[in-house]
Amino acid sequence: MGEPRIHFAIVCASFSCPRLLNQAYTADQLERQLAANTRNFFANPQNFRYESGTFYMSSILSWFEADFGGSQDEQLKSITPYLPDRTSQQAAASGAGRISYLKYNWSLNDQKTARSERR
Repeated sequence: MGEPRIHFAIVCASFSCPRLLNQAYTADQLERQLAANTRNFFANPQNFRYESGTFYMSSILSWFEADFGGSQDEQLKSITPYLPDRTSQQAAASGAGRISYLKYNWSLNDQKTARSERR
């Protein structure tokens, strides 16, 4: 589709999936909605963390690597604007660090599961 942020709008209801937006995607709001969902996704430590020079990222970015640019450098640069803090943004923009993909949790994302995962 030429739009990698679509991966943060499509959800499968598993615990590691992006959040389900509580409104319809519309043409006039699409840019704002995709940007907000992408920022929200990377703000969740279950989906993204930057620690000691390593980017711990959701497996979504591995599975759809070509959509985010293919190479590690391109992938990091494509997500830079959506990362939760300046330190991770600067590291990603410079391509510094290594990538490790997080294990995907396919458990059903219901309120009971979400509560037990937080404990």
